[in-house]
Amino acid sequence: GEEVRQAVEDLDIPHMASNTVNHVTVSVGIVTVYPEDLASPDDALKMVDDTLYQAKENGRNCCVFNSVREQDVALA
Repeated sequence: GEEVRQAVEDLDIPHMASNTVNHVTVSVGIVTVYPEDLASPDDALKMVDDTLYQAKENGRNCCVFNSVREQDVALA
């Protein structure tokens, strides 16, 4: 994820329509899960979506990684 983010930033593609930066950047959300820890595939998609928004909230142009196991969920 970080290599992709950096590769896009290194391209320095102009982004004239952006109100935040003048070039294209990438925010990446990555989640590692074990299928037995999920009730449905939609759970995995929700976790990835939440992680992506966390990357955006961290200032964009970054990579956020989360790993979830059943015991982690039980503790939360």
